[in-house]
Amino acid sequence: MTFNLRRDERLPLLVFVAVMVFFHTLMLQKFFPLFIDFDEESWRQFLRNYHMSGFDPVSLSVITHWSQAFDIVRHPLLAPMLFPIYLINRLLWWLTGMNCAHLLMALLLLAANMGSFVYLRRTLTDVLRLSPAMANLLVGLFFSMAYVLLSSFVDDHFGLSMPLLIYTVYRSGCLIQQSQTFSRREAFWLTFIVGSITLSNAAIVVIAVGLTSGKRFWHKELLVDGIMKPCLVLLLIGVALQHLSDITQAAPMQGITKQMKWINSGTSRVDVLTENFFGESLQLHREHLLGDVLMKRPVVVHYTHPAQYVVEACLVALLVAGLWRGRRDRFAWLLAAILAFNLLLHIGIGFAIDEVYIMTSHWAFVVPLLMGWLLQPSRWQKAVAGLILLITIWLAAYHTVLLFRYLTWPLMLWG
Repeated sequence: MTFNLRRDERLPLLVFVAVMVFFHTLMLQKFFPLFIDFDEESWRQFLRNYHMSGFDPVSLSVITHWSQAFDIVRHPLLAPMLFPIYLINRLLWWLTGMNCAHLLMALLLLAANMGSFVYLRRTLTDVLRLSPAMANLLVGLFFSMAYVLLSSFVDDHFGLSMPLLIYTVYRSGCLIQQSQTFSRREAFWLTFIVGSITLSNAAIVVIAVGLTSGKRFWHKELLVDGIMKPCLVLLLIGVALQHLSDITQAAPMQGITKQMKWINSGTSRVDVLTENFFGESLQLHREHLLGDVLMKRPVVVHYTHPAQYVVEACLVALLVAGLWRGRRDRFAWLLAAILAFNLLLHIGIGFAIDEVYIMTSHWAFVVPLLMGWLLQPSRWQKAVAGLILLITIWLAAYHTVLLFRYLTWPLMLWG
């Protein structure tokens, strides 16, 4: 498996990169001036203006002044992975006199965006056997979804996890087609790398390896060497970094206990499913646009027009219909299992339920992939494609207008 671009991928990728550059440019023109002459006051001004839902600009802090600033239990090796970017930034800072952290993060996210685009499209063409046109349509739908689009250009770790998760799904689909299984080495490195950025996402690798490998998953070489060992290594690294971190000297178990504050059992699950998980995640609310629940945004916000609920209902209906159409395919059940895991984690257990939409990039790729079964040749193909095209145009136009207005609003340089 290589990243060499195929002939039919070049033009769609070029168009996609142009769109992503547009949104990255909006972010840079708004915030990069605060990094040119970087000091404590400009950082405070940046934080006064940086209101991007529940996303946190921790990565910019790490690239500016490297530290183990991320939650080590949830993101064991994310800060060390950014250390080379920090060194590049220090060199550029010395050469230009400017803190280029925001620019470097934009370039890193753009590279991740390209990986997400290519492997999602290849999953649709290689695994689901869709035509290039149908694949382009579903990729367009995916990146027009609210928090998929935001994760692609907002400075946080979600856009970095997305291509790894999509590649895992792509690789699983290829192996299922070929009646093959993951090797011990491949399972080890996928679990380790994906879990290094966000530990809970290692569960998605376990799901993928398990459903791809069948009974062989329970063999020692795959279960122990391919899954359990990398998880143990990540745990040991996390414990070590927890002790060495300048952020806290707490005992390792306190770092795990700290995650309990993210669990909320009192929020209405029905409201969260309707307005947030299948709502805000895919289609922004106009009221409290990109508001943070820690800064006056209610956990549940309602849409201002009934037509927006129709769009949401259509997306959910297409998702369910796609699962039903692909119900005899093991790959469809792999996608359903990933969605079920996220529903259990966020809606069932309640982890990060108050801002569940910021986790969208960890699961939303299952939506266009399950819809892929509806776009395989049939008498309903054109009608379904037309509906998906209308939804894509709506989401793309709606989000572009809202985000352009939001990101071109003048900075507040007082207070």
